Amino acid sequence: MIRQNLAKIQKAVLPSSKGAVSISDIVILDDNLTEDYPADKVISPMRDIAKGSPFRQMLCFLALCKSGRAVLKINLKEYELGPGGIMLCYPGMIVESIKISSDCKGAMVAFAHEVFFPDSTAPCIKTLRRYMLSPLVLQLDEKCSGMLFTSYNILKSTLQKPDYDYKKDTIQGGLHIMAAMIAQWTDMENNAIPESPKSRDESLFLNFISDVQRNCYKERKISFYSEKFCISPKYFARLIYSVSGRHPAQWIKDYVIMEAKVMLRSGSFTVQQVSDALNFPNSSFFGKYFKSGVGQSPKEYIIESR
Repeated sequence: MIRQNLAKIQKAVLPSSKGAVSISDIVILDDNLTEDYPADKVISPMRDIAKGSPFRQMLCFLALCKSGRAVLKINLKEYELGPGGIMLCYPGMIVESIKISSDCKGAMVAFAHEVFFPDSTAPCIKTLRRYMLSPLVLQLDEKCSGMLFTSYNILKSTLQKPDYDYKKDTIQGGLHIMAAMIAQWTDMENNAIPESPKSRDESLFLNFISDVQRNCYKERKISFYSEKFCISPKYFARLIYSVSGRHPAQWIKDYVIMEAKVMLRSGSFTVQQVSDALNFPNSSFFGKYFKSGVGQSPKEYIIESR
């Protein structure tokens, strides 16, 4: 039931402004780049998201910053975008909070990955799939940033044409061009600064986080996750702590709380329904769990987020 309603939640919180254009909710483009939409008068895509948090991003999400500053918190970690900064997030990542400077200008492209990139074996897509667990953030020079914004403007102008019959084909080609450019710049940056190989413990931690993202709806026991690696809960906890500086129970709780916030803030679920969806024995137990992590009850959180 919850999985079916996540699309509804996403539609309710996905940013939109006067300049937004879309195709059947499978691709959405929005920006505050033109003189018609000054930053202090019109809500930009990123500024609109900043009104509330968190939400789970159900589409691929590409943010482009032209001027000013934006700070996004993705899956508990903060990232900053300045002029020429870009960020690519895959579906399932949770955008928890954003801080936007008053002079921030930028653009957003949100799209259904499986619709526009059905061939996941393409080299550029294989490169970008390395960032399934954490966002890809790049700082581009003026020339490269300009190339992306030119591509964005072509896509947007295509969507704005009322009698254009090949919108989806054009968007698919345009997104693939943007993906290829980003993959090229990603490879160049990684070659300039070689990435040290991940240790076994670091790989275990990344797999653990991936498991938590998929299973925190129903499982909060450390033993559930440690059994996947065929090690004891005690040794597993020690490994996770040595890599991340946090106990696995803390990571699990953070993700459970984020899921609860998403559902409570959506307005689509009662406290009891959220409690049931997250596999708590009753709403009273859920309320105590939520308050210990947030500092307020679920009902107080709902009232404050309205």
